[in-house]
Amino acid sequence: MFSKILLATDGSSNSLRAAENALEIAKRFKAKVTLIYVAYVPGLYKGDISSELMESFVEDGKKILSDTASVFEKNDFTVDSKLIREKKPSLALCATAKNYDLLVIGTRGLHKKQESSLGSVSSYVIQCAPCPVLLVK
Repeated sequence: MFSKILLATDGSSNSLRAAENALEIAKRFKAKVTLIYVAYVPGLYKGDISSELMESFVEDGKKILSDTASVFEKNDFTVDSKLIREKKPSLALCATAKNYDLLVIGTRGLHKKQESSLGSVSSYVIQCAPCPVLLVK
């Protein structure tokens, strides 16, 4: 049923739980998993951010991808990783998901203001994703 799974990660505890769920599904269906992290700075701040600071966001993303990959590596499961820059996370996830059978995402990320709701990225993704979406909380 699922041969290619896209797993969105942001380093939050919910995204790590999403990784555990994606691993179980991937093992069951012998599916390939790709991790994705989006390094994004909202347009409001782009003029105020240095290239060095943007690179620090990218380096943080690489660490988050590595930390998430360890969930799979501990289970002898190989994953691919993608780091996308400069695209709004929800748009990047939906555009990338067109090449996958399932998108797995945590319901709430690192934004504390959204803790009481579904989360802006996951809420948008369930509307625009071209494949089934598994929300994990």
